[in-house]
This record gives sequence, structure tokens and C-alpha cells, in this order.
Amino acid sequence: MQNPKFSIVIPVYNAKDFIAEAIDSAINQSYGNIEIICVDDKSTDNSASIIKEFMAKDKRIKLICNEINLGTFATRNKGVLNASGEYLLFLDADDMLNVNACERLDKELRLYNDRGQKIDILAFNHIMAKESGQKAQKNFNLLYPKNGIFSIKDFVLESVKNGIGKYWTLWGKAFLRSTYTHSLQNLDLNQRLLMAEDGLNFINVLFYAKNYAYISDELYIYKDNENSITQRNDKEKLLITIQNHSYVIDTLLDLSEQFSPFERYLAQIFCIELEISNINFAKRKLNPSLLNYLATSFYKKFLRLKQKYYIYKFSLS
Repeated sequence: MQNPKFSIVIPVYNAKDFIAEAIDSAINQSYGNIEIICVDDKSTDNSASIIKEFMAKDKRIKLICNEINLGTFATRNKGVLNASGEYLLFLDADDMLNVNACERLDKELRLYNDRGQKIDILAFNHIMAKESGQKAQKNFNLLYPKNGIFSIKDFVLESVKNGIGKYWTLWGKAFLRSTYTHSLQNLDLNQRLLMAEDGLNFINVLFYAKNYAYISDELYIYKDNENSITQRNDKEKLLITIQNHSYVIDTLLDLSEQFSPFERYLAQIFCIELEISNINFAKRKLNPSLLNYLATSFYKKFLRLKQKYYIYKFSLS
């Protein structure tokens, strides 16, 4: 039996209001050689039941149910380890894929294969849609002005010009599964992470990837879900952000020590971005005093200077 070309991995937690749309967008792909792996993270609603209804109609769908709630990071990793496709696509349970996404990606990958090039990461553009049903707005913030293949070094140097934090998501990219799973070998795959977990996976994959390709086609539909943890701004979420970011920073810096200066500088660049994010969105809101604001402003300037130093060293490596 032929292995699928694409494994679409969908982490699911209390997604009863939108999981059907996400699965619909996957099963209705114009390209059929796919599998859809839904990993339910111990939902307390009927998300799993909805998925089972789809499974009864489409044998390409698999459902994995966590016995306990593990968080997004561990849940997504479980989906990856159960995938068999040549390439991985990540779809959030409240988002959708363009109906032609897999067909367009397959076409592009075949073009590179015909030239003897195996693509590790193929990124594509997206549109943003309001959950309320407002007309989707195009995202014109493209990293590159045209389609092409780039070295990891060129990708990073271009991305830091626009803010690397905009490009660390796992959605909006197809990953060569062999490269992605190889990158997991030194991670604690059961670590509970809700924030910046995609950044940990993405930067870690860059340690192993040889290239990064891009097409400007808008193949992913990102929906602005007001109930998502990333949209919350309460004290619990802020504390989770600080804790998760700190774990990701420590982990990436430790992992990078196994590699060359190239990877170590890359880790430093990204981790400084995470620390600045902590200051902007968490530490200031937990302690909004004037003294803390002035202190963090000074520290942010220091971090930006430090980041510029690492970008310079990275460009020479």
C-alpha cells in the first residue's frame, strides 16, 4: 500500500464549534493522497465524537485520544510520530486549508524533485479571517517578493529584518517528515507546553534542515478565534507565557550547544526575541509600575543590541 504524500496533523482540544470545518477542508482537498491525523487532548466536549462521524465516512482519518490532557506540544508530537506521509502539514483545529493546498504543494515539490532537490521546508502564504464570518483579509506581509528556494542562513537573515517571531509558526509550512522527526530526537516530547511550543519545534527543525522554499499562494486560512489561549490576556495566561517561554529559551540554548556556532547564534537570536516578547506581553502587565516600565525599557534596548551582535556573528558563520 502506497504511503500518503501528506500527513495533515490536527491537535484538538474542546474544538466542537469548528473542528468540522477544519476536517472538511482536509477531506475535500483536490489532491487525494493524504492522511488526516486528529489527536484529541482529552477534550471535555464532544470533539472526539464529531471526528468519529467523519471517520465513518472517510478511511483517511485517524483519531488518537490522549488519556490525560498533555498540552499542544505533546499532542502535536504524538500526531507526528503516528504519521506516515512524506511531508507533514499542521492544521490548527480552528483553521482551514485552501481546497487546492495539497495539490499546489505537490506540484511545487515535484518541480524541485525533477531538479534533484529535496525540500526540507516549503512555506506558503495565508489569509486571515475573523471568526465572526467577516470577509477574509489577505496577509500581504510576505517574507520574500517571489517564490524560490533559500538556504537556512538566507531565510534567517531575511526573517530578522521583519521580526523572526512572525515566521516561527508550524502552520503555513510543509515539512519533510524524515527531517522533522529526526529533529525530535533530543526533545522531551511529553513536556507540557501551550505557548511558543511551535517556536521550539520550528527553530529545532532549522538545526537539521538544509533548505527552505517559499511560494506566495494563499493556502492556509487562519481564523481569529477569540477563545484561543493566544488571545487571552488574564494573569493565568501571562504566567503560562513566562513559564513556557523560559522553558523554550533554556531548551533551545542547551540543544544548540551540540551544534556549530551557526546553530548557536540562531538559537540566541530567537531566544532574545522570546525574552523581549515576555517583557512586552507579560512582565509589564503583571507589574505595570513606572519603575518596572523604565527598567524593562532599558533591558529591551540591551537585548536588541545583543541580538544585533548575534545576527552579525550569524551572518559571518
